[in-house]
Amino acid sequence: MSSISTIFAHLTLLCQVDADVIDRLNSRYTTLALLGCFLIVLGKIYVGNPINCWGPTQFQNIHFTYINSICWLKGTYYLPTKDTEIPDRSVPRTYVVSYYQWTTITLLLMAFLFTSPSHAWQTFSSQRGVNLKNLIKMIKKDRCNRKELDHAFRLIKAQLDMTSNIRSRTLPRLKFRVLNPIGRLTPLLFIVKFFYIMNTLGQLLFLINFLSLRRTDLDSNIIGRLFADRVHAYESVRFPHVVICDFMIRELGSNQHWYAVQCNLPINIYNEIIFSGLALWLIILSIANMLSTILWIILLTKKNRKRFISQCLQMCEHFETKLMIEKKSLVESRFIDYIGLDGFVILRIIRQNINELCMIQTMSYLYKHYKRDLSDAGNQSETHIV
Repeated sequence: MSSISTIFAHLTLLCQVDADVIDRLNSRYTTLALLGCFLIVLGKIYVGNPINCWGPTQFQNIHFTYINSICWLKGTYYLPTKDTEIPDRSVPRTYVVSYYQWTTITLLLMAFLFTSPSHAWQTFSSQRGVNLKNLIKMIKKDRCNRKELDHAFRLIKAQLDMTSNIRSRTLPRLKFRVLNPIGRLTPLLFIVKFFYIMNTLGQLLFLINFLSLRRTDLDSNIIGRLFADRVHAYESVRFPHVVICDFMIRELGSNQHWYAVQCNLPINIYNEIIFSGLALWLIILSIANMLSTILWIILLTKKNRKRFISQCLQMCEHFETKLMIEKKSLVESRFIDYIGLDGFVILRIIRQNINELCMIQTMSYLYKHYKRDLSDAGNQSETHIV
């Protein structure tokens, strides 16, 4: 039990930097839910009895053990209750049920795919000069230590200075005017958002093919069954509780005995609830991922960034900051350009993963040192003229 808790805690630490709540739903909560479902199914398979088959009266316990094993491995098929006769084995089976052997692997694969965009976000952001994971960890750890906190703020300022210098060297060479260059971190953000959308849509299509679902199953036979009467639950075509299994027993010589036995699948009680809920959740999460991407596009417009930064600066304790905001000074406009899209993304991530106070402190530090750098640059230019 302690090892399972350690795995969950380690997974939570791996996915600790999210751009917004929707990313957290993808990388953290959905992954943990999938792992929880994996443990439930795994426990039912190895602790309980995932399949129980009925056989002829002459069979002994060892025979029933073999029947349960062979029917679990080779798969079964669903036969509606209204069909009173079992079809000949030469007739192709209409409703083959063979997915339940792979549900544990499927749940693990789905959980891995939900963590992959988050790992890519953290890995490639550090390669672009901003190690978000270490930065957030540093700010969380040293919130009460002003010296260490200033060190974290200096790292952010160094990254913004580098981006600003690259922008100032690049823009004059361009033949056309480029407003608000996207920087280095912002494209990565939208790539990760795109991966989240493709992941949820791809997993939904995979789930449909994996369970051989039809379009009507997603609205009536699957989702509706979560809230339906359970009396006739065994009549489900996609998650049958009562199935038929055909197998052959060879004896000495050329004797071949074919048997068709009836089995029940208690494991499908869990599979039905889990995969029905997953189908519904993937639809909701796909829509949420699309809306989150659109929201980020709106937030990154210059008008919204200016409003956001102005509101943050007004919360600072410096009177001169408020005075400059009221006068709509040139310093404020230049500071917004200095922050750029990457700086805005970093500030939003600090707000999401720590709190708004740390974000305001970061903004105050950057603004104070930006004014000081402007003042130093002005004094140097005056000295040069003299």
